[in-house]
Amino acid sequence: MIHQAKLVKSKQKTYSNSLSSSSSSSNEEGERGYVKGVVTYMVIDDLMEKPMSTISSLALLNSFNVKDIEALQEKTIKIGMDEAVKLLKALLLSKTVLTDIFYGEEAHYV
Repeated sequence: MIHQAKLVKSKQKTYSNSLSSSSSSSNEEGERGYVKGVVTYMVIDDLMEKPMSTISSLALLNSFNVKDIEALQEKTIKIGMDEAVKLLKALLLSKTVLTDIFYGEEAHYV
């Protein structure tokens, strides 16, 4: 079974220590958020996301028992509203959404 992790970069956000919506900060574009700077996220097969770090990357590779880094594949995808809806629908039916959609079983969900 292929397990895929994908990296996604967020937009620049201004950091706020508070989680209440009234005290979240805004950047110069008027966007609101709680992320400091540009953050890279890892999205795994069941669509769980985590902030990306060297330690989390190594832990993920270790959890999948990856011994040969060259065996890994990177796939860049673009997700619009239609694709997002398909991914969410697939998530209700499978725990291997990225593998199913982008490596061959998409006919079940598209």
